Amino acid sequence: MLLSGGNAAIYRRPGLGAIPVNGLGPSVMAIAWRKDDHRGVIRDFVDAATAVAQDPPPR
Repeated sequence: MLLSGGNAAIYRRPGLGAIPVNGLGPSVMAIAWRKDDHRGVIRDFVDAATAVAQDPPPR
């Protein structure tokens, strides 16, 4: 599994380690959900992620 360095602490578990990987360019994130999943929380997340992807916050 690849994850951003800032998230390594979140996924820390016994027997699981994080090894830094250098030299990678920016990555692309994809979001997928079941076609028949109409939960509001899913729709809210997709709407928020789509809005950020269209107008990313300044770095």
